[in-house]
Amino acid sequence: MDDINLLYQNVVVKQTNKTLLTTWIIAGCIVGLFVVSMVGVYAITFTLNATIANLNNQQDQLISSLLPYKNRFYSLQLIDDRLRGIAKIINNRQNYDKIMGVLLSAAPVTVSFPNFTISKKTVTLSATAPTLSDLNTYLANLQSLVSHKKIIRSVNQDGLTADNNQGQFKMDLTLTLL
Repeated sequence: MDDINLLYQNVVVKQTNKTLLTTWIIAGCIVGLFVVSMVGVYAITFTLNATIANLNNQQDQLISSLLPYKNRFYSLQLIDDRLRGIAKIINNRQNYDKIMGVLLSAAPVTVSFPNFTISKKTVTLSATAPTLSDLNTYLANLQSLVSHKKIIRSVNQDGLTADNNQGQFKMDLTLTLL
């Protein structure tokens, strides 16, 4: 029976040794895998750091190569801003050629304009003619423009004078634009 117990104890010891050996092998594999994965992570981190450093160098080189164009860019931006401002002014400005064309076309051929000033909402002019009837025709034509609401809102006659030396009549008008 002692032989059986001894044999049994040998089997148990061998089984225990086998279990311990298997446990150590598994633990060694896990530790080995952990070490390999840590080395891999370190390698990837080192590679990424080198890549980031390379990208930073390339960025610095690009920025330094673009510095000569910086002043030119700001100049072009300033010119663009000024051109936009001028375009805005031109688009918002009234068409004075049209206003002058309408006012001059309303005048008979014998009427001349020694003074003609246009501002944003008013036109001040002096009309001269050899006869009062020509000035009256011009004034009637302007009143027609007012009644048809074409360019002019109102007409104010500021004065009427006669120059006997030159044989001319002069009428000063202030027109309010629409």
